[in-house]
Amino acid sequence: MYEHERSLVQEYKSKPFVLMGVNTDAKSQLQDIIKDNNLTWNNWADGPPPDFGPIVSDLHVHAFPTMILIDAEGKVRDKSAKAGDLNHEIAVLVKEAEEDGAKNAINAK
Repeated sequence: MYEHERSLVQEYKSKPFVLMGVNTDAKSQLQDIIKDNNLTWNNWADGPPPDFGPIVSDLHVHAFPTMILIDAEGKVRDKSAKAGDLNHEIAVLVKEAEEDGAKNAINAK
């Protein structure tokens, strides 16, 4: 179930990329999910229904799973990414972040 996420973490491990899981199960269940599935990326417990936490509420998540792509400046770039488009969209955002980082490094000199 988490193979695609694992491959993304591995592929972008030295790049400006973060995978963040947001879970709406109880915290004790999330701990079991992380352990049982060997999740190596950060995961956030955002509260079970009906009292969802700020991530689910503020980003108006209505279905699970929902993929939300956030760029290096914190702007939501896509909230409807499908698995087929996801790899391409991540590659675009990573390239943008690397280019911005290179520009900032040159300007800092």
